[in-house]
Amino acid sequence: IGRFLRAFGPQGLDIKLAGLYDAAEEHDVRRGLERAGFGSDLTRADMERLRFFVCVGDLEEELIRALGAAAVERALAANGDLRSFRTLQKQPAFGGGEPPAPPVRQNAPVGSNAALAVAMFLGAEAMFFAGLIGAYIVFRVAAPIWPPPFQPRLPIGVTGVNTLILLASAVTMRWSLRAVRANDRKQLIRLLATTAALGGIFLAIQGFEWIRLIHFGLTVSSSVYGGLFYTLIGFHGLHVLGALIWLLTVFVLTQQGRFSKERHVGLQTCCMYWTFVVGLWPVLYGLIYLY
Repeated sequence: IGRFLRAFGPQGLDIKLAGLYDAAEEHDVRRGLERAGFGSDLTRADMERLRFFVCVGDLEEELIRALGAAAVERALAANGDLRSFRTLQKQPAFGGGEPPAPPVRQNAPVGSNAALAVAMFLGAEAMFFAGLIGAYIVFRVAAPIWPPPFQPRLPIGVTGVNTLILLASAVTMRWSLRAVRANDRKQLIRLLATTAALGGIFLAIQGFEWIRLIHFGLTVSSSVYGGLFYTLIGFHGLHVLGALIWLLTVFVLTQQGRFSKERHVGLQTCCMYWTFVVGLWPVLYGLIYLY
């Protein structure tokens, strides 16, 4: 671009683009272009566009756009700069510094925002139950006799079977996620119904145990043992109930055809929550019923 500026002279920077050049100015421009290596076959329109782009200080890429590649190639070939012109055609000029890196294809997101939100919620829930479990362990270790005297013993056998039922519901829930990814809607509906039935059976057995324990004298106010038992098991039961309501909602939406292989975030997040409440139960069972 410096070669073009030298051809016009410094006064060329102050001239505005306004119509065609007069004869004298056109003669001067043509003579300057010949000194710069351009041939005499450029038209007036070519010279006017060239004059405009030189005055505003654009680069050779803009000159190529204005005059056409053939005209600029002829001029640069006469000056021995054809190789730089062909390089310019392949790689655009930049105002300074290194050229930008080639575009990188955007990576697909690892998971949806809803799944991330549920994961953060489950982290908070895990800390909540960790606090309750820590309080239980403190009282359990400090007590000389556990359970306290004159308190009913917990039904280990029935609760063990109930634990297996809840664990089975986690398996059917995972299979339902596999079914939706295979676009098997009928199998998905059957698995969701089975999962909901297993969850309902678990809650029913838990409720039956509570009624018997209260009848035998184990209440929240009977001892620290009873208070801790109903707090830990009660909060877990509420979480299972919430997960069951969520699951029934997903079941209804599945019957309406709202989930598919490409769009099943609601089912995925429900599966995450259900897996959490199922995975928490063996910890509580081992700690409260067996320890």
